[in-house]
Amino acid sequence: MTDSTHIKASASKNQVKKVEKTPSQYLNTLEEEAEKLEKELQEKRANVGLKLKTNDKSNELATKI
Repeated sequence: MTDSTHIKASASKNQVKKVEKTPSQYLNTLEEEAEKLEKELQEKRANVGLKLKTNDKSNELATKI
């Protein structure tokens, strides 16, 4: 572990990038991406839930036998 107070920044003052988006546009883009990822995650969870439900039935049959 290092103490970050002793690490010198290596940023160059000559390399400046111009940002073309306003903060509100950037936040809107982030929000859209977050919603997209959440939707994908919910779909994956639903698919896993379906798989678990079908596996639960086979497990119940196996335990009854």
